[in-house]
Amino acid sequence: MKVRYDDDLEKIVTSILGIIGTLAIIVNLLLKGITPENTLDAIKDIASLIITVIVFMIASRIFRKPSLKSFTDRFEAYLREWAEQNVCLIDPESATIEKGKDNKRAYTMVVDHTSFVNGTPASKSKRGAFLYLPLKDDLGNPKVQIEFRLNDSTFKRQDKYRTPEGKPDLKSIVVNFALRIQSAFGEQLKIKAYPKPEDKEVIVIDMSDMEKTTENAKKLIDLVEFVKTLYLALA
Repeated sequence: MKVRYDDDLEKIVTSILGIIGTLAIIVNLLLKGITPENTLDAIKDIASLIITVIVFMIASRIFRKPSLKSFTDRFEAYLREWAEQNVCLIDPESATIEKGKDNKRAYTMVVDHTSFVNGTPASKSKRGAFLYLPLKDDLGNPKVQIEFRLNDSTFKRQDKYRTPEGKPDLKSIVVNFALRIQSAFGEQLKIKAYPKPEDKEVIVIDMSDMEKTTENAKKLIDLVEFVKTLYLALA
Protein backbone atom coordinates (compact mmCIF):
# COMPACT_ATOMS: atom_id res chain seq x y z
CA MET A 1 0.00 0.00 0.00
CA LYS A 2 1.32 3.42 -0.98
CA VAL A 3 1.40 5.88 1.92
CA ARG A 4 0.89 9.53 0.99
CA TYR A 5 2.72 12.12 3.04
CA ASP A 6 0.50 14.70 4.70
CA ASP A 7 1.58 17.78 6.68
CA ASP A 8 -1.48 17.43 8.93
CA LEU A 9 -0.56 13.81 9.73
CA GLU A 10 2.90 14.95 10.81
CA LYS A 11 1.38 17.52 13.17
CA ILE A 12 -1.05 14.99 14.64
CA VAL A 13 1.62 12.32 15.23
CA THR A 14 4.03 14.86 16.75
CA SER A 15 1.28 16.17 19.05
CA ILE A 16 0.32 12.65 20.16
CA LEU A 17 3.92 11.69 20.90
CA GLY A 18 4.40 14.95 22.80
CA ILE A 19 1.31 14.25 24.91
CA ILE A 20 2.44 10.67 25.60
CA GLY A 21 5.88 11.90 26.64
CA THR A 22 4.38 14.51 28.97
CA LEU A 23 2.04 11.96 30.57
CA ALA A 24 4.97 9.57 31.06
CA ILE A 25 6.90 12.31 32.90
CA ILE A 26 3.88 13.09 35.11
CA VAL A 27 3.27 9.41 35.91
CA ASN A 28 6.95 8.99 36.75
CA LEU A 29 6.70 11.97 39.10
CA LEU A 30 3.69 10.45 40.88
CA LEU A 31 5.45 7.12 41.26
CA LYS A 32 8.63 8.69 42.64
CA GLY A 33 6.65 10.97 44.93
CA ILE A 34 5.88 14.67 44.67
CA THR A 35 8.81 16.42 46.30
CA PRO A 36 10.39 19.76 45.38
CA GLU A 37 13.37 17.98 43.84
CA ASN A 38 11.26 15.49 41.83
CA THR A 39 8.92 18.27 40.70
CA LEU A 40 11.82 20.35 39.39
CA ASP A 41 13.18 17.30 37.56
CA ALA A 42 9.77 16.75 35.95
CA ILE A 43 9.55 20.39 34.86
CA LYS A 44 13.05 20.13 33.40
CA ASP A 45 12.10 16.94 31.51
CA ILE A 46 8.91 18.52 30.12
CA ALA A 47 10.86 21.60 28.99
CA SER A 48 13.40 19.36 27.27
CA LEU A 49 10.59 17.43 25.55
CA ILE A 50 8.99 20.65 24.29
CA ILE A 51 12.31 21.88 22.92
CA THR A 52 12.89 18.53 21.19
CA VAL A 53 9.45 18.65 19.53
CA ILE A 54 9.97 22.24 18.36
CA VAL A 55 13.42 21.47 16.97
CA PHE A 56 12.06 18.41 15.16
CA MET A 57 9.22 20.37 13.53
CA ILE A 58 11.54 23.18 12.44
CA ALA A 59 14.13 20.75 11.08
CA SER A 60 11.50 18.75 9.18
CA ARG A 61 10.31 21.93 7.44
CA ILE A 62 13.85 23.00 6.58
CA PHE A 63 15.10 19.68 5.23
CA ARG A 64 11.84 18.48 3.67
CA LYS A 65 10.98 21.31 1.31
CA PRO A 66 8.67 19.91 -1.38
CA SER A 67 9.98 20.14 -4.92
CA LEU A 68 8.11 22.18 -7.48
CA LYS A 69 7.28 18.99 -9.36
CA SER A 70 5.69 17.36 -6.31
CA PHE A 71 3.73 20.56 -5.65
CA THR A 72 2.50 20.66 -9.24
CA ASP A 73 1.52 16.98 -9.05
CA ARG A 74 -0.52 17.62 -5.91
CA PHE A 75 -2.17 20.70 -7.41
CA GLU A 76 -3.08 18.80 -10.57
CA ALA A 77 -4.51 15.93 -8.51
CA TYR A 78 -6.74 18.34 -6.58
CA LEU A 79 -7.63 20.09 -9.83
CA ARG A 80 -8.69 16.80 -11.40
CA GLU A 81 -11.01 16.17 -8.44
CA TRP A 82 -12.45 19.67 -8.86
CA ALA A 83 -13.01 19.11 -12.60
CA GLU A 84 -14.81 15.82 -11.92
CA GLN A 85 -17.17 17.71 -9.58
CA ASN A 86 -17.95 20.18 -12.37
CA VAL A 87 -18.52 17.83 -15.30
CA CYS A 88 -21.37 19.91 -16.72
CA LEU A 89 -19.02 22.90 -17.07
CA ILE A 90 -15.53 21.38 -17.29
CA ASP A 91 -14.30 18.39 -19.28
CA PRO A 92 -12.05 16.41 -16.88
CA GLU A 93 -10.40 14.51 -19.74
CA SER A 94 -9.43 17.59 -21.75
CA ALA A 95 -6.24 18.22 -19.75
CA THR A 96 -4.81 14.81 -20.64
CA ILE A 97 -4.22 15.89 -24.25
CA GLU A 98 -1.16 17.95 -25.23
CA LYS A 99 -1.72 20.46 -28.02
CA GLY A 100 0.35 22.87 -30.11
CA LYS A 101 4.08 23.36 -30.43
CA ASP A 102 4.40 23.97 -26.68
CA ASN A 103 2.47 20.79 -25.79
CA LYS A 104 -0.02 22.79 -23.78
CA ARG A 105 -2.54 21.01 -21.62
CA ALA A 106 -5.77 22.80 -20.75
CA TYR A 107 -9.03 22.18 -18.96
CA THR A 108 -11.86 23.26 -21.24
CA MET A 109 -15.16 24.89 -20.26
CA VAL A 110 -18.48 24.90 -22.10
CA VAL A 111 -19.10 28.20 -23.90
CA ASP A 112 -22.90 27.89 -23.69
CA HIS A 113 -23.69 27.62 -19.99
CA THR A 114 -27.27 26.57 -20.57
CA SER A 115 -25.85 23.06 -20.90
CA PHE A 116 -25.15 23.27 -17.16
CA VAL A 117 -28.86 23.83 -16.53
CA ASN A 118 -29.75 20.95 -18.83
CA GLY A 119 -27.26 18.64 -17.12
CA THR A 120 -25.38 17.92 -20.34
CA PRO A 121 -21.78 16.78 -19.71
CA ALA A 122 -19.17 19.26 -20.89
CA SER A 123 -17.54 16.56 -22.99
CA LYS A 124 -20.65 16.54 -25.21
CA SER A 125 -20.92 20.33 -25.56
CA LYS A 126 -19.00 23.03 -27.43
CA ARG A 127 -16.00 24.04 -25.32
CA GLY A 128 -13.14 26.49 -25.20
CA ALA A 129 -9.89 26.57 -23.24
CA PHE A 130 -10.39 27.68 -19.64
CA LEU A 131 -7.27 26.84 -17.61
CA TYR A 132 -3.79 26.13 -18.99
CA LEU A 133 -1.74 23.86 -16.76
CA PRO A 134 1.92 24.70 -16.02
CA LEU A 135 4.17 24.35 -19.06
CA LYS A 136 7.57 22.65 -18.76
CA ASP A 137 10.96 24.23 -19.30
CA ASP A 138 13.77 22.78 -21.42
CA LEU A 139 14.72 20.43 -18.56
CA GLY A 140 11.19 19.10 -18.20
CA ASN A 141 10.47 20.96 -14.97
CA PRO A 142 7.07 22.66 -14.58
CA LYS A 143 7.00 26.46 -14.72
CA VAL A 144 5.57 28.36 -11.78
CA GLN A 145 2.47 29.72 -13.47
CA ILE A 146 -0.98 28.81 -14.69
CA GLU A 147 -3.11 30.74 -17.17
CA PHE A 148 -6.81 31.39 -17.71
CA ARG A 149 -8.10 32.03 -21.24
CA LEU A 150 -11.21 33.99 -22.17
CA ASN A 151 -13.24 33.20 -25.28
CA ASP A 152 -15.59 35.35 -27.38
CA SER A 153 -18.28 32.67 -27.35
CA THR A 154 -18.36 32.56 -23.54
CA PHE A 155 -19.07 36.28 -23.15
CA LYS A 156 -21.06 37.08 -26.28
CA ARG A 157 -24.34 37.40 -24.31
CA GLN A 158 -23.11 40.04 -21.82
CA ASP A 159 -23.50 43.76 -22.57
CA LYS A 160 -21.16 45.39 -20.02
CA TYR A 161 -17.90 44.96 -21.93
CA ARG A 162 -18.23 45.61 -25.67
CA THR A 163 -15.90 46.92 -28.37
CA PRO A 164 -17.08 49.71 -30.70
CA GLU A 165 -17.77 46.93 -33.21
CA GLY A 166 -20.16 45.27 -30.75
CA LYS A 167 -17.95 42.27 -29.93
CA PRO A 168 -17.03 41.12 -26.40
CA ASP A 169 -14.20 43.34 -25.11
CA LEU A 170 -12.06 40.49 -23.80
CA LYS A 171 -9.09 42.74 -23.04
CA SER A 172 -11.15 44.82 -20.60
CA ILE A 173 -12.63 41.69 -19.04
CA VAL A 174 -9.14 40.23 -18.57
CA VAL A 175 -7.94 43.42 -16.83
CA ASN A 176 -10.92 43.47 -14.47
CA PHE A 177 -10.77 39.74 -13.73
CA ALA A 178 -7.02 39.96 -13.03
CA LEU A 179 -7.64 42.81 -10.56
CA ARG A 180 -10.35 40.79 -8.78
CA ILE A 181 -8.12 37.72 -8.54
CA GLN A 182 -5.21 39.79 -7.24
CA SER A 183 -7.44 41.46 -4.66
CA ALA A 184 -8.87 38.15 -3.43
CA PHE A 185 -5.74 35.97 -3.46
CA GLY A 186 -2.66 38.11 -4.05
CA GLU A 187 -1.74 38.72 -0.43
CA GLN A 188 -3.07 35.40 0.82
CA LEU A 189 -1.13 33.19 -1.61
CA LYS A 190 1.67 35.58 -2.63
CA ILE A 191 0.68 35.29 -6.30
CA LYS A 192 0.55 37.87 -9.07
CA ALA A 193 -2.39 38.00 -11.49
CA TYR A 194 -1.99 40.07 -14.65
CA PRO A 195 -2.89 40.12 -18.37
CA LYS A 196 -0.39 38.19 -20.47
CA PRO A 197 1.72 40.78 -22.35
CA GLU A 198 1.78 38.88 -25.65
CA ASP A 199 -1.84 37.69 -25.44
CA LYS A 200 -4.30 40.13 -23.87
CA GLU A 201 -7.03 37.48 -23.74
CA VAL A 202 -5.11 35.43 -21.16
CA ILE A 203 -4.71 35.97 -17.40
CA VAL A 204 -1.38 34.83 -15.95
CA ILE A 205 -1.18 33.58 -12.36
CA ASP A 206 2.48 33.84 -11.35
CA MET A 207 3.28 31.55 -8.40
CA SER A 208 7.01 32.33 -8.16
CA ASP A 209 6.76 33.78 -4.64
CA MET A 210 4.15 31.36 -3.32
CA GLU A 211 5.21 28.76 -0.76
CA LYS A 212 4.82 25.36 -2.41
CA THR A 213 2.84 23.60 0.33
CA THR A 214 -0.06 21.17 0.29
CA GLU A 215 -2.24 23.82 1.91
CA ASN A 216 -1.49 26.31 -0.86
CA ALA A 217 -2.10 23.67 -3.53
CA LYS A 218 -5.60 23.32 -2.06
CA LYS A 219 -6.06 27.10 -1.86
CA LEU A 220 -5.21 27.34 -5.55
CA ILE A 221 -8.33 25.25 -6.17
CA ASP A 222 -10.29 27.95 -4.34
CA LEU A 223 -8.75 30.43 -6.77
CA VAL A 224 -9.82 28.31 -9.75
CA GLU A 225 -13.34 28.07 -8.35
CA PHE A 226 -13.35 31.85 -7.85
CA VAL A 227 -12.40 32.40 -11.50
CA LYS A 228 -15.07 29.94 -12.61
CA THR A 229 -17.60 32.01 -10.65
CA LEU A 230 -16.37 35.20 -12.36
CA TYR A 231 -16.93 33.57 -15.74
CA LEU A 232 -20.44 32.46 -14.85
CA ALA A 233 -21.40 35.78 -13.25
CA LEU A 234 -20.48 37.78 -16.37
CA ALA A 235 -21.43 35.27 -19.05
